Amino acid sequence: MHRSKPDTYQPPYPAFQQDQAPAQPDFVMAMLGIQSGSKTDVSAIKSALLELCRSQEAGTPAHMEAASHVDAQGCRNDVFMPYWKTKSDMGTFFARADVAALLMQPLTGDIGLWAERLAAPTTSLDANNARPDVRYGIARYSSPREEQYHSYMGSMRDRVPDYLAGKANGEKTGLSPQPAVQSAGRVLAIQNLPHNVCFIRGAFSWQEADDVEQSAFMNKMMPVYREGAEYLRDNPVESGCISMRMADSVQLDEDNGLQSEILGWFIRLEELERWTRQHPRHLAIMKTIYGYMEEFAFKPKLHMGHEVVVVPQGQAQMIYNNCHPQTGFLPFFPADELTL
Repeated sequence: MHRSKPDTYQPPYPAFQQDQAPAQPDFVMAMLGIQSGSKTDVSAIKSALLELCRSQEAGTPAHMEAASHVDAQGCRNDVFMPYWKTKSDMGTFFARADVAALLMQPLTGDIGLWAERLAAPTTSLDANNARPDVRYGIARYSSPREEQYHSYMGSMRDRVPDYLAGKANGEKTGLSPQPAVQSAGRVLAIQNLPHNVCFIRGAFSWQEADDVEQSAFMNKMMPVYREGAEYLRDNPVESGCISMRMADSVQLDEDNGLQSEILGWFIRLEELERWTRQHPRHLAIMKTIYGYMEEFAFKPKLHMGHEVVVVPQGQAQMIYNNCHPQTGFLPFFPADELTL
């Protein structure tokens, strides 16, 4: 396939792609969530999870980040995001007895645990940022390079080898709600997912901006971003968005430079593209972004970026322990009960 822009195309402002070394050919990460009531004490489970991810045992993540959000059902979700350098390391981590014991421990009441993990080739990853010096996700161990294909509709497909070659398209299927699955007191696993489901982690930071720019972001851009995220969260069948979480970033051992992020799953890349190219809410986001960039002479201190990746069949696994029926993939995919 050919790019939609010629080789002579010059974008109006710079953007940067994160490239991993050939020795790290895969994008490997997980989201580990603690679900709870707003006033429930989860400090013990949080400490245990952090200890597992910081230990020197086999499969320890290369690094971990965190965020927190309240879902549409009013539950708080503390989300930890470990990244590994290889699929083997992640497999070793989840195969450990201490990790399984934590994720599958008997739970009751309003505390739940969930894990959504994925691995995908970096040829299907778009790790794109507005600046080169970012510190979240794979940027911690990859190299930035300035790229020229951005700031127009369809630019993401022009940047990524598998997208450009048509290898990243998903199965032509929509989302169909399943009968409510009760995971109260149970551990449920979802593994038989369609080929090339799509994951997005969107990143935002305005802490380095002056008061004028911060005010512009909070009053002009953040409202349209939030409206878009809430639309996707609340309209999964129409949008093809399995799950959308708009979260506040939480700093752990090392500041990743973020303040807000979105964590979303789409049934396929084409649904994400349809949302970005056609839906009025996202078109309003794009218009607001361009106006913001123009207002600050295309040199804002605001940072925006994302990691978008499509995941081959068999490379994403989901576990939900004592979670409410609307958590993650539970509303749309058959689940099997697990026991230790």
